[in-house]
Amino acid sequence: MAKIISIHSFRRGTGKSTLVANLATLLAQQGKRVAVVDTNFQSPTLNALFGLANPTATLNDYLWGDCPIETATHTLLVPSHHPSLYLVPAKPDVLGNINKILRKGYADNLLAIAFEKLIETLNLDVLLIDLYAGLQEETLFTINISDMLVIVLRPDAQDYQGSSVTVEVTRHFQPPPQIMLVLNELPSGFNDSEVQQEVKRIYHCDTVFTLPHADEIMNLNNNAIFVQHYPLHPITTTLINMTTHLG
Repeated sequence: MAKIISIHSFRRGTGKSTLVANLATLLAQQGKRVAVVDTNFQSPTLNALFGLANPTATLNDYLWGDCPIETATHTLLVPSHHPSLYLVPAKPDVLGNINKILRKGYADNLLAIAFEKLIETLNLDVLLIDLYAGLQEETLFTINISDMLVIVLRPDAQDYQGSSVTVEVTRHFQPPPQIMLVLNELPSGFNDSEVQQEVKRIYHCDTVFTLPHADEIMNLNNNAIFVQHYPLHPITTTLINMTTHLG
């Protein structure tokens, strides 16, 4: 049975989409059948990360009723493996048309149907959903139907406070999804173990990972998959350990 995993951050700029792309790639390399759905209409970047320039159909087109979800699903090639990674990309919603759909109450049902269709037709092991920042009604709906919520945050007070709201709301769902916290862009000089213990204490969460700042990620400029370019990097090792909690 497929596992639905939502990845969320309280605000933009946490490296959430980069994390999604790299985890999806690692899971596919491990032999999982994986699909990624980009619901980040504010600033979609997954198509660039995966090298999918100008996709012919997107999640926007599906939500607008212009195509079935299968048409908006694009097969991605994983080196040395059979195609087992799929992307439903988004495009910037500059005119706010998606918000109009959301206000009419259509999107929740449309998204749920799309997720079920993808799991069934692609025979998925994992469905990763890249949520956009903040807490909106459709975000909460997606979290509520997920098996796991991965929250990405940076080590500052605003992210800590905003993420605590997400954790508290999520724990009221029945049943609540599993929660994983990923502290990203940890500056040098911080003790990983001490930071993890502190985050576990604050959020009462046992599954916590830390990822340090890395110039190599910045140099890729959101145009490539880190784990493919740096397979032996310590960050890649941490991400591989992270996938053991996702599959």
